[in-house]
Amino acid sequence: MDKSEATKILQWHISRYRAKPYAELVRLIGNAQVHVTTSVSGTKYTLEFDVLRDSDPDGDIRVIGEIDDGTFPSSFWPLCDDFILSPDGKFVGK
Repeated sequence: MDKSEATKILQWHISRYRAKPYAELVRLIGNAQVHVTTSVSGTKYTLEFDVLRDSDPDGDIRVIGEIDDGTFPSSFWPLCDDFILSPDGKFVGK
């Protein structure tokens, strides 16, 4: 997997999740979002985004994104990124 290319794709997709309001992300809890995209180099990438409660039921949520190209070892150890969002719409820890 071209890590530089994959990182750029992951960053672009996770920025779209970062732009969503807290209430919209909460509705995605428990429903993994899978996207398949083909890069300009022709590599097919699979991205998965999961939204989880990071603390109490009305507290922070964590969005985790990962990308791989379906080959070994990337399918077992995909590139990952995440962020935590508080109910007031502020990012935690970054």
